[in-house]
Amino acid sequence: MQERISIPTFSRRRRSAARGSTGGRNGRLIEVGLVETDVEQNITGGLHFRCNPHRRSQARARRVHGIQDCELEHCPEFAARADELLEAVRGKTVVIHDRTMDLLWFNRELQATRPGAPRFEDCCTVIDSFVLARAVPSERRRNGLDALLEWYGLGARGGHHDAYGDAALLSRVFFELWWDLDEWLYGE
Repeated sequence: MQERISIPTFSRRRRSAARGSTGGRNGRLIEVGLVETDVEQNITGGLHFRCNPHRRSQARARRVHGIQDCELEHCPEFAARADELLEAVRGKTVVIHDRTMDLLWFNRELQATRPGAPRFEDCCTVIDSFVLARAVPSERRRNGLDALLEWYGLGARGGHHDAYGDAALLSRVFFELWWDLDEWLYGE
C-alpha cells in the first residue's frame, strides 16, 4: 500500500502538507508541516520546519499562525530546506486542502529560491481534500477544514494554526472523506 503525506493550508498563507506565510500578495512561506500516515491512519513520519522570510509578517497573518517575527530570525531560509521538502514528497500521494492556494505558495517559493526547480505537483500526486469534500454528497454546507473537523466530530483547531498540527488534522479528515466517498459509491 502507498503511504500518504497530507498537507493542509493556512488561510491566505499556508498547507497533510500545511504551510504558513507572512500574509499578503507578496508574502513568504514561514512554516511547512507534513504528516506521513499509513492506511491505518498511524503517523509514520513527517517533516516540520520554519523559514526566515527576511520580512515582517502582517498582523492579520500573525493572529492566525501566532508566529512572531523574532521567532524566525534564526531559522534557515526556505532555500536551505527546499530539497528536503521535495524529497519528502517525491513519488508520494500528497493531500492538500485548497490545492490552488497551497501550490501557488509552494511553487512561488520554489521558483524564487531555486530557479528551474520542479513544480511541487511534478514531484508527487496531489489530492485536494476541499474538492473531495465538495464531491461527497452530504447535508454539509461548508467544506473548510474547520467545518469538516466539526462535521466529523474530530474536534476543532483551537487558538493558532500551526502547519504540522493542521497537517495531522487534515490527514484525519481525508480518511473520513475517503470512507464517505467509498460508502456513497459502493454502499455499505
